[in-house]
Order: sequence, then structure tokens, then C-alpha cells
Amino acid sequence: MNSSTRKSAAESEGPVQEGWVSSRKRTVDAYFDGFRASDHEAILALLSDEVVWVIHGHWRREGKEAFDREIENDAFEGRSKLTVERPIEEGDTIVAPHLGEGQLRGGDAFRFAGVTVFGFNGELISRVESYIVPLRG
Repeated sequence: MNSSTRKSAAESEGPVQEGWVSSRKRTVDAYFDGFRASDHEAILALLSDEVVWVIHGHWRREGKEAFDREIENDAFEGRSKLTVERPIEEGDTIVAPHLGEGQLRGGDAFRFAGVTVFGFNGELISRVESYIVPLRG
């Protein structure tokens, strides 16, 4: 490719890299930070209008409005504790293994291991697929 046809970093397709962390990984970090803080606006700003969220075996939600209603689920109280283990990026997808803990209404703790797969349309999250496994003990 000669210099007249070479794309600059800003013009190239895919996530912009700063250091070793891509802009999409930073978006996923901001997504989890938003859930830790129950910050609806911060989370919704990261999503495409047509976002789809699936928690496999439980439900599917489409669009920002439906997504917004699930950010703070009525079965829980307080803020979730979330620890992202090691996000993995391939193309327009980021896979984020994580551990979490929330407080169920009535006092019981809900601990879980999960993997969430994020699909992107440009720099916005367009699909969220979560696989959640409750932990005992």
C-alpha cells in the first residue's frame, strides 16, 4: 500500500488503540463501572439505540428503554459488586468473564460467575449476551 492510499489510525476500521487497551475495552470497563454505580445515564450512553440484551435462560430485552428498566432489577437492592477478570477482544466482540455479588430484597446475598459477550456497532455496544451461573457457599 503506498502512502497515498494508506489510512491513518483515525480513518482505519476497528477500535482505536491507546497504549495496550482498545477504545472498546475501555467502553466495556465504563459499562461495568456504570453498573457498579447504578449510573443509568453512563450505561445508556455506551449503547446503540437498537441494543439487544440477552441473559440466556432468563430473558431478552431490545432497545435502550427496555435495557434501562433492567439496570436496577426489582429483585435486588443496593449496588452490585462486579470484578471483571480478563476481557478478550476479537474483531467487533469483547468477552468479559466476571464475578459478581448483589443483595436480594429480603437480605440474602446472590453471588455469581458470569461471562458477558459484547457486540459492537462502531464504538457503541449493540448486543449484550450474559451467561450467569449462581455460586453457592
